[in-house]
Amino acid sequence: MMKNKEYDVIVIGAGPGGSVIARRLSQYGHSVLLIEKREQIGFPVRCGEASTTLEDIESYGPIDEDCIETIIDGLFVYGPGGTTVESIKKDTGIMLNREKFDPCLAKLAEQDGVELVTNARAESVSPVIGKFREVSIVTPQGTEKIKGR
Repeated sequence: MMKNKEYDVIVIGAGPGGSVIARRLSQYGHSVLLIEKREQIGFPVRCGEASTTLEDIESYGPIDEDCIETIIDGLFVYGPGGTTVESIKKDTGIMLNREKFDPCLAKLAEQDGVELVTNARAESVSPVIGKFREVSIVTPQGTEKIKGR
């Protein structure tokens, strides 16, 4: 169950985008509820793990070393008709362990004041009523209606 019935922002989905924006909004003084439909954040892994540079990833906050599988120092792309593109460049990107990376970002958000609730599914979002929208959130304990600006 949620601690409050009203938040400045309700973020639906604790993937990297959801966790990062929830954390940033909380850092700017907003009350933020972050809900994730799965019980375990980052599992099952839903997409590829190759990503941008380590420097870019670290702009999200301090990232645990075990979130990074390897540093990518180049790549080869083999296209149709025999087309090959080669890029050998130090720190081209990184290979992430999303099963560890996603929870790491959610933990950073919580440390900065975000309320995180897992196993919670947004069922519906109302039109704006006054200053708020009402989100129906389904958890194993039942359905709650939470207001978000």
